[in-house]
Amino acid sequence: MQELDQLMTEGESERVALLRERTRPDELAETLAAFANRNGGTIVLGIGGRVRPKLEGLHDPAAAE
Repeated sequence: MQELDQLMTEGESERVALLRERTRPDELAETLAAFANRNGGTIVLGIGGRVRPKLEGLHDPAAAE
């Protein structure tokens, strides 16, 4: 969970994509292709919020640890 917190704090970059829980399949495919062409990275699904990212889809994020 610490690594996820760090990714959310640092935000998106060339090697990190934070995608909403309801990302369209074509958007996900585009992101996967871009990362595959750039030697990888980290894609996190289930992230929402533009100012301060937050976990989506988990009622109690601490319980997921």
